Amino acid sequence: MQNQKSHFYKHKFLKHTATFLNTISLLIITITLISLLSIFFSKWIYNSQVHSLQLESSINEKLKDNGSNLSVTTSQIVGAYSEIIDYLVPFSKKSDLNLTHFPMSKSGVSHFKDVKFLVENLAISGIFFALLFIPLTIYLTLVHRSYSYLKYSFIAILILGLIIGIAIAANFQIAFEYFHKIFFSNSTWRFDGNVDPIIYALPPRFFMSAAILIIVVIFAVHIVYLFIYIILLRKERKRPVISL
Repeated sequence: MQNQKSHFYKHKFLKHTATFLNTISLLIITITLISLLSIFFSKWIYNSQVHSLQLESSINEKLKDNGSNLSVTTSQIVGAYSEIIDYLVPFSKKSDLNLTHFPMSKSGVSHFKDVKFLVENLAISGIFFALLFIPLTIYLTLVHRSYSYLKYSFIAILILGLIIGIAIAANFQIAFEYFHKIFFSNSTWRFDGNVDPIIYALPPRFFMSAAILIIVVIFAVHIVYLFIYIILLRKERKRPVISL
């Protein structure tokens, strides 16, 4: 009888622990994917940096050095980025990317097709993890009145954020290349500006600032969750204990 009781409590503890850890993981993954996709499709981030990055003069100078007769204006650069984002919107019907003011090679078109496939998979994953996260959150919060997953998800994201932040600060170019090697099985991401001048409109500094912004947004959301945890914990402690 004692063994059965011990086994029951052990099973219950393991089940609760698994649910707790899964909830933390799902919270981090869901918030990360939502933040990543939100920043990714925010055109204003790019538009706000066009002048500070001096893209018009930089691109035209590189085109001239390559012996190209092509010349682009700021509005055309912004328009090209807008065309890229519109193409990458998940489940849009556009089969291939066709830029109005920038020529593209088959390799370049193929890479953006790979990016679109990746973005669509991230969107599907975000929806899937969010649907899993909601019932687990309800189970822990309402059934067990357990809120500590909010605190531990903050700690986990703080550690991950520091690791990624150090990697970006140390050498963003290497981190950027590793990212492409992990998520893309081919080498089409290695653009040649002679045939795909759009690469000049997408400098590493822009991607670095976008990556930093994504980390900041994720961290800010988890700070909000930490405050929610503190508020819920205080309310729980103030709850009167009913004795029979």
